[in-house]
Formats: sequence, structure tokens, C-alpha cells
Amino acid sequence: MIDYVGITWDLDYDNSSGNEFDFDMSLLLKGKGFDYNNQQHKFKSLNGRGRQSDFLFYDNRWRILDELIYPDRDSAWKLTFKKGNWNYGSLVFDEDDDCNRWEGVEYLGNDGIDNNPKAYVIGDRGEFDTDFSGEGKLYIGGFDGRIHLYGAEWGAWRIDQTAYSFQGYGGLYDRWKGKGRMQQGVEKFAVIKYVDSDNNGFIDKMYYDLDGDKKFEDSVSLKQLGLDDIQPLFSSEAMTQVKAEERFKNITNNIWQKAALVIAIAEKHGISTDWYNFYKKPKSLHFEQDFIYSWISVGP
Repeated sequence: MIDYVGITWDLDYDNSSGNEFDFDMSLLLKGKGFDYNNQQHKFKSLNGRGRQSDFLFYDNRWRILDELIYPDRDSAWKLTFKKGNWNYGSLVFDEDDDCNRWEGVEYLGNDGIDNNPKAYVIGDRGEFDTDFSGEGKLYIGGFDGRIHLYGAEWGAWRIDQTAYSFQGYGGLYDRWKGKGRMQQGVEKFAVIKYVDSDNNGFIDKMYYDLDGDKKFEDSVSLKQLGLDDIQPLFSSEAMTQVKAEERFKNITNNIWQKAALVIAIAEKHGISTDWYNFYKKPKSLHFEQDFIYSWISVGP
């Protein structure tokens, strides 16, 4: 049985030499999973029967195999979504774009958030559907224009404001063994907590700790503002690579236009936005998304 599946997308398609794996969003599924015993792959090229060197192997049974049983790239996707029996789902979004391996976009640790030695201290946003009521479906939040996990009871985002926690190469084994991370330590960071207070599958309340003192000093409730939290759903199964890239581009462009409007309003009221000149010149699609929240989280 496959009882644990991790699906990861490169949304901004920025892989390159030396950065072959740059993943931005992951969906983790757990449960009974699916049976793959019928996924047989016959072959002849590795058949080693009759070889005179067999006696040199402590166990030479692998040399007489004529099949392997595994879900290949053509069947794994369909088996995951059509046959999988899941009871837990979580979504992780690499907001600061620093994860170069799929397990870096993993997030979960023993205490629930951002405490996995294979992941990074801050910078990722995670959302958790602990009963899989949302069946892995996704939606675009009306309050922030970002991808969210339908059915998630709660979520959290530890904001890497200036990329202090940017991952580095080297020390991977030490990180794997939980001995630390090759990155600059961060003592304080802003945190946003997301909650589905009415259990309808959509986030409707956000708590803010912007000064990093581990106390939420403010909150916003969509219900109290009279705003509808319900949004159109789309399936993670339909998020092929091409569609994922297209969706992310549309999402980012939409948020960027709204952020530019905020800047225009600030300037209209005499608030200087020169401090944000660096953020107004993004070098990539993902930088656009990162810079938008650098504007918002520190002003204007």
C-alpha cells in the first residue's frame, strides 16, 4: 500500500542549471492510500540466472527477478486521486522561494508547524485538513488572492521578511539528523494564523503577530466585516504542470495590480513610497509575489 503521497509543483517554472529542483507548493496526503500490487512491470535485461558469479553475492535473488511492482509516472497520479483512501491533507506554500528540494517544502514537525529538520525555520505557509473533509481541493482566497486548502481547520505563515532564513548548500546531513540548519538564525519573525471558525471549509479569520513577540495583537474576521468567505473550488488533480504555471501567473498578476493600487492610494494621501522602490522592480514572477507582501507587512 502507498499510504503517504507528496505532490509538489514548480509554479513559476524557474528551474535552471544548479537549481534543478525549485518547488513552490506541496500537497501531502496520508491515510490507507491505495494498493499497487497490480502495477507490474516485466523486464528481461536484468535477468542474471546462470551467471557464474552468482556465488559471490550474499543474496543473489535480485538477479533472477523478471518484474518490478511500482506505480510509474503514468499511473501514480490517477491512482493517487482515483483510488487513494486519504484521511489527512496539508498544503505548504514556499512563500520566500528558498526550497530547492521537494522535502524542503514539507513544513510539518512534531509540534505541528515549521519544526522539521529537513525544512526551514521560517518562510513557508502551511494549512492543515486533519480529517480530509476538503478532499484535497483548493481555492483562491478572496481576502488575499492566494492558494488555500479547502477543508483546512487552520494554518500558519511564519514570514521571512528579508530572507534571513534563506537555505544554503552544505550541512544537509546535519539538517537531516536534526543538528541544525545552514542558515542565519532568526529570533523574531511575524506570524499570521489562519482559522476556519465556522467549519465551512474556508478560512474566515486571521490572527496577526507582526512584532514577533509570539502574541497575536490583532485579528480580522471576514464574518464580522460582512464578507463572504466562500470561493470557487478547483481540484488538485487538475493542477497539471502547465495549468499550475498558468494559474500562478494569473494569481500573481492579479495581486500585483491590487498592490500597485494600494501604493497609488498612499501617494495620493501624501505618504512617501520611495522606501519601496526596490520592491517595485521584481526580477521574476515569484519575486512579484514576495515583494507584494514586503510592502504590505511593513506598510504603507
